[in-house]
Amino acid sequence: MAEVKPINLGMIIIGIALIIGVISLFYENPDQSLIISTANSNQTNYTNQTSTTINSSINSTNSTEYIVRIINMSFIPSTLTIKEGDRVKWINLDTRPHSITSDSGNELGSSALITDESYTHKFQFDGNFNYHCNIHPEMEGRIIVEI
Repeated sequence: MAEVKPINLGMIIIGIALIIGVISLFYENPDQSLIISTANSNQTNYTNQTSTTINSSINSTNSTEYIVRIINMSFIPSTLTIKEGDRVKWINLDTRPHSITSDSGNELGSSALITDESYTHKFQFDGNFNYHCNIHPEMEGRIIVEI
């Protein structure tokens, strides 16, 4: 008769925890983003934060670049507050083309962005900048620029 070895419950729990940890590395929660900052140094710090933006300070300037993701027919975040001189980069992660177009004036005006294409704009003046997708006018967003 074959010998039956007892199950080591501790090893099973450790194995499950490792599997969950590996899976979580590949799972992207749309409410969490990676914030990358290099505040006037060559060292880059990576921090997970509950947010819908990715911002990164650029060496030798005090300007920051913010990311607005286009996902599921939405701008995420739909409202973003930044400082004068900061840049916003819109990245189309949707399967449909989208544009970034000012509601009034001509501050923002991208061409139609297909999947994985981006559009970047540096905001030089304070104010509220409402925008929409010219292809899908129900998609709306706002950039608030403070001094």
